[in-house]
Order: sequence, then structure tokens, then C-alpha cells
Amino acid sequence: GLMVLDDPRAYAYAVPVGHGTIVVSTAMMATLSSAERRALLAHEQAHLDHGHHGYRVAVAAAVAFNPLLGGIRRELKLQIERWADESAALQATRLVTARSLARAALAAVTAPAATLAYANSNIRVRLAALADTPAPSRWEAVVPAAVISLAAAATLLDASRACVRILVP
Repeated sequence: GLMVLDDPRAYAYAVPVGHGTIVVSTAMMATLSSAERRALLAHEQAHLDHGHHGYRVAVAAAVAFNPLLGGIRRELKLQIERWADESAALQATRLVTARSLARAALAAVTAPAATLAYANSNIRVRLAALADTPAPSRWEAVVPAAVISLAAAATLLDASRACVRILVP
């Protein structure tokens, strides 16, 4: 659902509880045009649709087990926001999405760190990416490489079993 809070501070974020809720302040709604609001809502809906909160939880757990992975948290946050930006750009346009993000960032307050907030991270990088042409899909290259890797792993596993049978009477 959508929850609009009467608040003079501008913010928007997704809450992944139940079926998910998008929370937007009246100040944020007033800041953006109707097309820009659609881009903002599409961005936040992308967080819910793609389960972005799960990625953040998984990385938080990985960092808790191995603090040396701390840098991954920042990169993941950027990539999640970029993913949602690209999803929004498919429903709006890249220009409208970029304009929405820029206007929201200028009006926004700092959202709580735990939220997937619209305009609280890496704005310059995200705007530059939206200004550029989207990168082509590389799945055509990934799938054959994954198949070859799985075949190699299966062959290695089979060879290991054969060695164990020979060496262990």
C-alpha cells in the first residue's frame, strides 16, 4: 500500500512488512510533479517487488561474521538504489526519473539508515548513471559461463570420489 504522512520534511521509503508499504511525506509529494511522483513510487515499489531488504539483511549478516566485508555494504546500497532507479526509468523515462531523484534529494531530509530511502545515497553517481544509456544485458555471456563452471565442478567432484574409492580400501 501507500501511506502518505502529513509532515513538512520531505522523504520517501519502502517498508517491507507484509505485502509492503511505501511511505511518503506530504512535503515530498508537494515537491514533485505528477510524473516525478510516479517515478518515485515506481522506484520504491521496485524495492518491494525485488526484495531488496533481503539483500541488505544478508550482507549485514555476512559483515557480522566477517567485518572485513564492510565495504560491501556501501556498494550493495548503491547497486540496490541503481536497480530501483532503472526499474523506475522503465515505467517513467530516464529523464523524469533523474529529475525526480534530483528534486527529491534537494528537498529530502536524512532518512533512517535502515530504510531503503529514495534520496539518501550516492545521488551524483545515480544521476550520472540515469543520464547515460543503460548497459546492455550480459546474461548471454553469463549463462554459458555458469553452465561450463557447473560442468567443471561436477567433473571435479566425480574425480574426487574416484580418488577416494581408490585410496580408501
